[in-house]
Amino acid sequence: MSNESSSVGHMPHLDGIRAFAVGGVILEHWASGLPRPIRETVARLDLGGWGVECFFVLSGFLITLLLLNSKERTPSFATALGHFYSRRALRIFPAYYLILFIGLLTVPSMREVIGWHALYLSNLYPLWHDTFVPIGGHFWSLAVEEQFYLFWPLVVLLTPTRPLMYVALGLCVVAPLTRWALWHAMGGIHLSMWTFPTTALDLLGFGAFLACAKHRFRLQANDVFVRRIRFAGLAAFMAYAIAMIEFSDTAEFAIFARSLIALVFGALILHASYGFSGIAGRVFGNPLVVWLGVISYGLYLFHPFVPLIYAYALGVFSLSVETWGVYYIRYPVMVTLLLGMTAASFYLWEQPIRRYRKYFA
Repeated sequence: MSNESSSVGHMPHLDGIRAFAVGGVILEHWASGLPRPIRETVARLDLGGWGVECFFVLSGFLITLLLLNSKERTPSFATALGHFYSRRALRIFPAYYLILFIGLLTVPSMREVIGWHALYLSNLYPLWHDTFVPIGGHFWSLAVEEQFYLFWPLVVLLTPTRPLMYVALGLCVVAPLTRWALWHAMGGIHLSMWTFPTTALDLLGFGAFLACAKHRFRLQANDVFVRRIRFAGLAAFMAYAIAMIEFSDTAEFAIFARSLIALVFGALILHASYGFSGIAGRVFGNPLVVWLGVISYGLYLFHPFVPLIYAYALGVFSLSVETWGVYYIRYPVMVTLLLGMTAASFYLWEQPIRRYRKYFA
């Protein structure tokens, strides 16, 4: 969920997509205090799930482009791999371990699960407990990405681009097979069907496939392949909408829906990498939207803790829940608090550390 687009040429409309993706996650996680019609609509649309799945496709796309460009410029496998991991560590570790450290000091229950988070194993917790980690449960998606980064850079740097495209497509097959196997192993639809490492490989893999195609064929916005991907994405969106209405509670939907989502967001992201035009260009390229996309990693990290901080502040300052607890007062304050925390972390902590990435260009 971090921003690496600058390493492959800045694509601001991808930052715009990030902003809407993290917005969907935050809206779903904060929806409990909103009026009932809004709560029900957010839950029915699964905006949080869509946001996380969009981030997976985007990560597969950008990381693969980054690695392919690195392989092209840096003949040494060890150098390219070392640079990749060094840059990733400088990008994602500072904010992540900062919030774990603060949680460890301020939330006693964090100590019981700190090992799951510190080792990026939060996504495996549901396999045994059938629920998310009680504190920092949203870190599961970051764990999935980190586990993907353990093996995918090795595959990209060691495999020629043409067979690499087929390897990426192979990942898209592994994911639904894994979800099917977990469905049988767990005796029904189970949370681990979404959080186990290989269950997101169709999302990550399809993004990687599109990156391979774009890099290998030097695709342009109007090439036939790009137009066909757009059509496939539109068809997948229509199929997903019908399936969600008719079969949302079935095992088949749980197994195959993510593959449709991979096509939807893959088409959107490939299109955005060339830049949108018209109204979409003005929306996704809006400076405020792009900025929110740039800091989206921090927004994702911090947002579940803001309601807890807000409730704690009401108690400390003896503020009336009847006044300060109503949604049209609470939510603007929480948004302001979230933006302030994220911006402070980004500019005062993450950016100074990120400058060292210049040594791993």
